[in-house]
Amino acid sequence: NSPLLSDRIRSLAIDENAGIVYVGTDNGLTSFETPYIKPLEEFDKLFVYPNPFMLKDKTKLLTIDGLIRDTEIKILNINGTLVTEFLSPGGRTAFWDGTDFQGELVKSGVYIIVAFDSEGNNVTTSKVAVLRE
Repeated sequence: NSPLLSDRIRSLAIDENAGIVYVGTDNGLTSFETPYIKPLEEFDKLFVYPNPFMLKDKTKLLTIDGLIRDTEIKILNINGTLVTEFLSPGGRTAFWDGTDFQGELVKSGVYIIVAFDSEGNNVTTSKVAVLRE
């Protein structure tokens, strides 16, 4: 059930800037995209999408792009109350499923995303509108 053209892999190459893995086999080349993109050296601006984030269940993910290595992320409601927090998987992007600490979908509203390094020296923010369907 593999998309590979052959079970015999001859070469492997990874484009860290795009998150694309190339697999060379006896029968040709196959590529696939991953969410693991090389992190930035320092924060510039967070790109959060889709915005607005339409929530019906836990199957959709909000993408937070523009992260540095080992970014910690906090999601706050508009009153500044901490809704949830998590670590990025190590790359330039992280994902939020729209749930709080208890695993419940958050209410409709505006949420603030705070991203910072493990020492708290580099900090950036963004916001997202969440709409419950």
